[in-house]
Amino acid sequence: MADDGDPTPELDLLEIYKVHVEEYRYQVRLNWERSRYFLGLIALLLSAGVGLLRIAGEGARPLTALVFLSGCAISWLSVQILATQTDYYRSAREGMALAAQRLELGELALRTTPTMGGALTRRWRVNQAIGVVLATLGIVNLVGLVYVLLSWLAS
Repeated sequence: MADDGDPTPELDLLEIYKVHVEEYRYQVRLNWERSRYFLGLIALLLSAGVGLLRIAGEGARPLTALVFLSGCAISWLSVQILATQTDYYRSAREGMALAAQRLELGELALRTTPTMGGALTRRWRVNQAIGVVLATLGIVNLVGLVYVLLSWLAS
């Protein structure tokens, strides 16, 4: 190891880079698990609302409205959380890129996405696609809620 005035020896930088790579991987995995949880929960609420509409009849309108309202609220919340978790991912990615730059890894640095300098192109970012799905589920829950409320008012 040459001493070029850098107070951080190369071996320590390599360990730091490994930690950043693991943090990056952790954020990707955590973000997907969290998104998958919300997708499942919102779909479950939508299914429950439709099921209540079909089998419970007029007496279940308050409960059905509450189920659809919950689906709407959780959809909105999940889209907000998606934006926050994207910030966590970006922070981890930037730390990893900085460590790779300090190590002068160049083309050897981890580059899995176009934003990181990867060779692949894409039409959508994964989080954009997940956000569209979450928002769509929220809109469908909103349609269910409006339907229940209008049928309630009409009776």
